Parts: sequence; structure tokens; C-alpha cells
Amino acid sequence: MDVRQVAEDALTNKFYLPNIGYLDLGAPLNWAVELGAAANSKRLWLHSLVFVHALLLMGRKETKDKRYVTHAVFILKSYFSDFEVDNRSNELSWGTSTLLQIVFLFCAQFFSNLSLTGTLICRTLG
Repeated sequence: MDVRQVAEDALTNKFYLPNIGYLDLGAPLNWAVELGAAANSKRLWLHSLVFVHALLLMGRKETKDKRYVTHAVFILKSYFSDFEVDNRSNELSWGTSTLLQIVFLFCAQFFSNLSLTGTLICRTLG
């Protein structure tokens, strides 16, 4: 996986799903996009938020370009606003593996560089 390319594509809402390819969620983000064949695998990879990891890595470590972190926060805000905790149709988005990925994502980024990532996320969340 080319992290730089995954992050660049994520800036245009084309999200990389390992072993599958790219999924374009469009603008505004359409989390209910039709997944077609292998929908379960695509859904699992979509909810893993691999592309958010790439954005944060590029914005925090590789380039320090704020637009990567800003877009990662935009994606997360959209993700959380689309998937309600008590909605049974969104079980995968709040399943154990997805929540572990999200907790890992936040912990890895916040604790590795609080000054850049933490400040940008707090400002963006407002």
C-alpha cells in the first residue's frame, strides 16, 4: 500500500480498501454507497478507516500538511454523524473490531504528536 497515494486519493473521497481497490464515496460522503460484489468484505474494510490512518500519517509525520489532518477529521465527523449507535442497521460501524480501530487511530495520533494533530483536531471540531 502506497500511503502517500492512499492519502492523496482520500482527499478526493476515493477511499482505499486493502485487497479490493478504491471506493468513491463522492461529495458529500455517501456512506450508504452500493458496494456490489463482495459487499461484506468491502464493508469491513470501509469501516476499518484505513484511509483515515493514511491521512493522519501524512499530515502528522510525513509532510506536516494540515489539509490531511483536516480532511481526516472531516471524514470522521461524517462517519460518526451517519452511524447512530442505537441503529441496528449500523451494527458493523459500532462492532468491536471497528471500535478498536477507531480507538487505535485516535490513541496513535494523539499520543504520538499532540502539538500538531491534537491542536488541529480540536480546532476543526470547534
